[in-house]
Amino acid sequence: MRLVLAVVMALAFASVQAQPTRVRGTISGFDGKVLSVKGASGAPVQIQVHEKTEIVFAQPITLADIKPGDFLGVTSRKESGARLAAYEVRRERGAAHPGRAA
Repeated sequence: MRLVLAVVMALAFASVQAQPTRVRGTISGFDGKVLSVKGASGAPVQIQVHEKTEIVFAQPITLADIKPGDFLGVTSRKESGARLAAYEVRRERGAAHPGRAA
């Protein structure tokens, strides 16, 4: 029984690490290795920070700020028919995302 539990826990840990998670909220502390965040839901989140962690600062922009050649990340919902409606557009640095076409 203990072996099964250990295997299940190891698989759950491996699958959690393989899936990126986006956390949004207010920073409540940082000890040099762990970032403490009060998530948008109000729940506290502890995030381990490594040397290769990419830090991204979201800053509101307007449609007029978007220029040809900008790399955008768009979150959308499917509306009636096959139409997509954006509810979030993020301008990102294309060079920060190797393997993605700008």
